[in-house]
Amino acid sequence: MRALAVTLALIFACTSLAFAADPVPVALCPQVDDAPAIDGSLEDTAWEQAEALRPFERHDGTGLATEQTEAFLCSDGETLFIGCVLHESAMDNLAAEETAYD
Repeated sequence: MRALAVTLALIFACTSLAFAADPVPVALCPQVDDAPAIDGSLEDTAWEQAEALRPFERHDGTGLATEQTEAFLCSDGETLFIGCVLHESAMDNLAAEETAYD
């Protein structure tokens, strides 16, 4: 009887926590007739039919990301295609450095 009471208490606690938590985001992945061209451009017809994922939030949950990202999902039935637009307001200040690897 004690084991049953403990089990029911755990089930109740887990259920309560699950309903109290923020909902998990869900994205649909539409199937397109023709695969998008892999050319660095998102102006293909397939990308127009793709599911847009936005806005992106800060990882700590304090609001929207300062620099927004847009991601797009679609599939041709065999392959998952992911396209992204990564916005950066200070692009002129970015610099790449070459590093040596051993």
